[in-house]
Amino acid sequence: MGLLQRCSDILERYNKMFVSFQNSKNTIPFSFQQLHRILNKFGVLHLGLYVPIDKHYTMFFNHGFDAKTLSQGNSSADFWFGTLSSVQPELSAQKPEENTWYTQENQQLDSFLQLFSLEDREHIALLHIKFLTFNNIRNCIILVSQENKNQTETDTLLDFIDENFSDLLPHIENILKFHLYTLKPNIINQNPCDLIQENYNAELSGTMIDISFSPLIQSLRDSNPNPDIVQIILILSRLIKDHLPENSLCVEHDSENLKLILFSQNGVFVEKFAKDMMNYLSDYFSNGEEKRIVFSTEGTTMEPDELLKFLQLKDTEPQF
Repeated sequence: MGLLQRCSDILERYNKMFVSFQNSKNTIPFSFQQLHRILNKFGVLHLGLYVPIDKHYTMFFNHGFDAKTLSQGNSSADFWFGTLSSVQPELSAQKPEENTWYTQENQQLDSFLQLFSLEDREHIALLHIKFLTFNNIRNCIILVSQENKNQTETDTLLDFIDENFSDLLPHIENILKFHLYTLKPNIINQNPCDLIQENYNAELSGTMIDISFSPLIQSLRDSNPNPDIVQIILILSRLIKDHLPENSLCVEHDSENLKLILFSQNGVFVEKFAKDMMNYLSDYFSNGEEKRIVFSTEGTTMEPDELLKFLQLKDTEPQF
C-alpha cells in the first residue's frame, strides 16, 4: 500500500470517529465552565473523564484534580481491564459492563493511584468507576473519587450522576469533541529543515511571528482551573495550525508560545494576518478572549540559519 493510500485510510478512520469540531454550538470555555458549575452545585468534588483512542486512554475532562493528575491520566485499555479484573473476581473472564459502577477501596486502590498526583492521592478513600459510551465511542470512563467511605455519601454522589446524566451529557460530549479535535492526525508533518530548504530553493522569504498566549492565560485564570487552561491552549494551538497555509511552519516554543514562519515572495503583513486569525478564532469564544492573544514579528529573511535559530525547537511540559 502506498503512502498516500495509507494517509487516506488514517484520515478516513479518524473522521468517522471524530464529530466535527467546527460545528460545535458552544464556545471553548463555556462547556468546561458549565460542567464544573453543575458538578459543584451538587457537591461532586473530584471527577475525571477518559476516552480510549486505539486502546489508549487519555483524560479529557478534569474536575477537582490538579494538572499533574491530568498529565498522568494516560493509560492503556489493558491497564483498566486488567486491573479491574484482578480486583473484581466476577470480571476475570470478561470486560467490565457499561453503565455499572465499580467501587475500589483499600488494596484495590493501589494500582489506580499511579494515575493521580501525590497530593490528589491523599484525598482518595474510594474510587467509583463506570464505563459508558460518548459520541459513539464505547468504553469511555467516568471516574469519581471520594474522600471518605460514608455509604450515604456514596449513594448520594452516584445517584446524582445517574439521575442528572442527561444534563451533564451535552457538555461532556462537547468537551470530548474539543479533545478529539486536538488528537486528529495531521498528515502534513514535514521536517522543519526540509521545509525551510524547499522554500529557500523556491526563493521564498520567511516571516517570523511569535504568538503569545500569556495574556489570554492570565484572563482565563479568573474563571477556569489550570487543567482546563491546558486543554484550551491545546485546542487553540491546533485551530491556529489548521488555519495556516500548507507551506507554513508552526511549533510550540513552550507551553504559552507558538513560533510561526509564513513563507511568501514579498513578506507578510503581520497586522493583517493577526486580524484575520483573531476573526477566525472569535467563533470559538464569547467574550472576546481571542483579542488577548499577542502576535509579534521578528522580521523576514530567506536565510535558513536565521529561520532555524528563530524556531529554537525544544521540548517543554505545561507549566500553568
